[in-house]
Amino acid sequence: RRQLLHMDVIERISDGLRIPGHMLGLARRSWETPSSLTVTPREPAEVPPSAVEPLAAGLPGADVDSILALAAERDLSASTLDALH
Repeated sequence: RRQLLHMDVIERISDGLRIPGHMLGLARRSWETPSSLTVTPREPAEVPPSAVEPLAAGLPGADVDSILALAAERDLSASTLDALH
């Protein structure tokens, strides 16, 4: 009596016979994805430090007083007030 001991046997059979992975409970096989849908990672864009500083200046500090002062200036929804509590 024979048994399958490793999942890679199923994967090799699937790849060899071109059986789509979803039919055998596997993830999408590399040959199933068309090259037009393949995602290539991009390098992050360079952001000058001066562009980040004005955004950080408008955010409240870690202390509670600055958070409460920011909340007092705006009309906040009930869910936002619950989150602040």
